[in-house]
Amino acid sequence: MADRYVINNDGLLYTVDLPQDKKLAKLKPVVRRLCVPRHFQHEIVKYVHEQNGHYADQSLFHTLATHVYWKSLFSDITEFCKTCKVCQRTKVNFGHRYAPLNPVAPPDSVGAKFCMDHKKV
Repeated sequence: MADRYVINNDGLLYTVDLPQDKKLAKLKPVVRRLCVPRHFQHEIVKYVHEQNGHYADQSLFHTLATHVYWKSLFSDITEFCKTCKVCQRTKVNFGHRYAPLNPVAPPDSVGAKFCMDHKKV
């Protein structure tokens, strides 16, 4: 774990992602991500979210995760996007896309026919 974190000449702490496989090392180079203190995390998420057109949580995470690091990055982003007033007013909620079902009354006798307004014919 000690070799996973690096302090540069300016005194900033970075986490280093090292590829496990040699073939992967050719495709994905070593990535350094800045470790962000807790009191700056909310401001960073807010700034990137507003500057990039109110990204959803997945897109915002992929944008931020390439540059910065903290332990609860994804959960903090998800919580922020749920509480963003602009996103709540403008984005479509796909959770309630189905129309409510209207129950049909059972027939009074076997073989009885019903019209659309559920009266005997």
